This record gives sequence, C-alpha cells and structure tokens, in this order.
Amino acid sequence: MQTQWKRIVLGMVLAAGLVAAQAWAETLRLVTYTLDPQTSPPLPNANCLDLSPAAGVQSVLGFGTPGASRLVIRYNAECSVAGPATNYLNLDIIIDPAGAAAPFIAPPSNSDNAFCSGNGTAGLDGWVSATTQAIASVPAGAHTVRVCVNVVGAAPSWRIDDSSLTIESTP
Repeated sequence: MQTQWKRIVLGMVLAAGLVAAQAWAETLRLVTYTLDPQTSPPLPNANCLDLSPAAGVQSVLGFGTPGASRLVIRYNAECSVAGPATNYLNLDIIIDPAGAAAPFIAPPSNSDNAFCSGNGTAGLDGWVSATTQAIASVPAGAHTVRVCVNVVGAAPSWRIDDSSLTIESTP
C-alpha cells in the first residue's frame, strides 16, 4: 500500500512539473540579444540601445500580448563607465503600449537606475555584468520596447557589450 501511495505522489509531482514547464513556455514573449559593442558619444535614436543581433541599429522591438498582461522585462549586458564612482550610466526600459496610452518608463527603471558606474580611473576598465529588471502592465495588443541610456556625471565615456533582453508575462 505504501508503494502505491509513493507512485501516486511521484505521478502528481511529475504532472505538476510538466504543467509548470508548459505554462512557462506559454508565457514567454520575446528574447533577443546583440554582441555588438555600443559606446559613447551619444548613440543614434535618442540614446536608445541596439537590441537586435541583425546588422544595423534596431532600437525598437515589437511584441504582442493576446490579453492584458503584467510583464517582467530583463535587460543584461557587460558595462563599463570611466571616471569617478559618481559617474554612472542610467538605463531606462521604455514601453509603448497598445492603444492610446503614452509610452512610459517601466518601474523601477524610471528612477535613477545606475546600470554601472565608474571606479575612479580614466579608462573603461571596471567591467561588470549588470542586469535591470522592470515590471509593466499592458493591455492586449501590439507593443514596443526600447532600452535607453543617459550619462550622469562629468560626461564620462561608457561602453555596453554582449547584451540580452527578455520579456515574459506573469499570471
């Protein structure tokens, strides 16, 4: 009898794992990356970063949601800023939702979001692998996302490389 209960519990655990894996796959909306370095001085497209592995600059990416969704957006990259620790690269994740709503910076990237900062030297030598995660609620429809940067501090040089962007919906 005890062996039968173990089989039932094991079957339930395996079924739950398969359902969780299926739900995970259904929530994934967009994954992209670029291996191209992006540096100061200011970038084209209002300081918005290239988000595509394709040749050229693609600073706006589109994606759709079948219904109202709460999104988790993750951007990660190698990053370096020259100069003192008070110099930093502010990074904003900007969502343009479907419908008449205006574009907005997804929180918490809408604050003074220091993606990476200087380490007291003149060169780009303090490399870090940084990640920003933001949350956004959007209606059903076609949306766009951009990742834009601006320098805070004494106009330091900066560089971002080997980046990825992931957007997924949550229940």
